[in-house]
Amino acid sequence: MQQFSDEFPNNTTSSEMEIYRSSGSCSASFYTGLLNETTEAKALAASRIHHKEAEKRRRERINSHLDRLRSILPCTSKTDKATLLSKVVQRVLELKRQTSELNELDNLMIPSENDEPDLFADLNGVLSSLNLKTLRAEVSSLGGRIQSVFIVSADSSVQSDECAVFLRDALKGVVQRSGSDERLKRRRRVFDTAAEC
Repeated sequence: MQQFSDEFPNNTTSSEMEIYRSSGSCSASFYTGLLNETTEAKALAASRIHHKEAEKRRRERINSHLDRLRSILPCTSKTDKATLLSKVVQRVLELKRQTSELNELDNLMIPSENDEPDLFADLNGVLSSLNLKTLRAEVSSLGGRIQSVFIVSADSSVQSDECAVFLRDALKGVVQRSGSDERLKRRRRVFDTAAEC
């Protein structure tokens, strides 16, 4: 019994040594169990480390997106996440409202092939006859095309729907009148005679 005691821990009893000896290789089965436990522990530790690294990358990605939102919105860099997200929601709703207003304005657009010199005078006459105040006028040109955008306001006593329909009809009339063949021929004659002089 003394010969086996070197292979077992000090607190192993003689009956435990007999059980190990009767099962075959006593030291191999004992150490195989320990080896399996250590590999499982290492795998578990590696899994935890991988999870921690993945979680760290996820937090970094979220924080970078939040920093991007902070740079887009007019707010301080110390804004907490909840306040930042509420400001983002407010801004998105505001942009949605502005987009719907612009879509309503698209219904008032009147396409025209003409860029007549006295077209603006005629447009101004229509706006003043409707008692509309011009808030802003933008004129842009690209490739021989002109886009005119007028932002006008009316008194609060005027019905906005009726005024918009009447304004659209009046502007269509101005554009069609300025593009009539007779006026174009007359202008060409004036320009041709001026060029001959």
